[in-house]
Order: sequence, then C-alpha cells, then structure tokens
Amino acid sequence: MALIIKTTANTVPAAKVVPAKEVEDAAAAQGNPFASRAIAITKPKLSHDTKQLNFETKNNKEFRFKTGTLPLTLSQEILVSDALSECARKIWLKHEDEHVADNNTVLTEMEAQLRVDAQFVEILVTPKWFPLGTNNENFKKVQRTIGERIGVIFHKLTVDKASARDTDAEYKKVEADIKKSCP
Repeated sequence: MALIIKTTANTVPAAKVVPAKEVEDAAAAQGNPFASRAIAITKPKLSHDTKQLNFETKNNKEFRFKTGTLPLTLSQEILVSDALSECARKIWLKHEDEHVADNNTVLTEMEAQLRVDAQFVEILVTPKWFPLGTNNENFKKVQRTIGERIGVIFHKLTVDKASARDTDAEYKKVEADIKKSCP
C-alpha cells in the first residue's frame, strides 16, 4: 500500500491568561506529577482525517485500505496563570516555548512510530482483509482503531517529552530566573 502520512503543525496562538486553578487542572489531566505547582501549561492535540484513505472491497464482504494520504495536524494551546506578574509570565512562556518545540519534534516522529505499530501496520501499511460486517460496522471499527492508535502513540510521545522537561530541577531553575529578573 502506498500510504502517505502528511504532518502539519498549526501556528500556536498567543498564550491565554487564565485562573491558576484552570492551569493546575489542565496539568493534572495530562498526568503532570507537579500539577499542584503548575502555573503554565502547553496542551498539544493531534487530529487526523481518514477521508483521504482509499479502500477496496472483495465480494462486498471484505475490505482493506489500499492507498491514500493520512493527514495529521498538531494544534497547541498555552495556558498561563493570571496569578503571575507580567515579568514572571514571560519567563514561564520561554519554558512553554520549549514544550511547543518538543511537541513539534513529536510530530516528526509520528510516522516512524505508526509504521512500526502492529495494529496500524495491519490496517494501513501491509493491509489485511477485514470483514465488512453488518451495516459496515467493522469498517467503522477499523477507522476508530486508526484514531486510537494515533492517539496512544501521540500521548506516549508527548508525555515522555513533557516528563523529561518538567523536572524539579527545571522548575527550580525557572523560579530562580524569576526571582533574579522580576522585582
């Protein structure tokens, strides 16, 4: 199968200044072990579209994907606490910019990771035949599986990058920069 995986990163909008609790809740939802200390967070989201994938049927009973393009689009949102001074916000946003860069790196790693994922390979790389099922239920199930595999891999990669960056030492460094630079 000639599968093309096309990745795009949307421009990251300006950070949103929000209540501190909203930042903490967003960090906890991402599994950040330092969520109670979080005062800024980058929220990555990866969307996909299976409409550009072509499939073929056999005897109107089986199907498999044949060719096509699978677009993956990265969107990111930065939230920063309204409890920070303007000076402290700028310093924290430098840290968040590093998360943005990490997530852009994840996007470049997605294709390689998908192409070695057993379920993804079975569906799109070396496609096998699947029964259509009643009312094409299996076709819909396979499309959901594509999305689930993309989500699992993206989540693992982004969590790994965020965990590597969000260390106690890094937080102390940012806090020291704030103490030194902000009156």
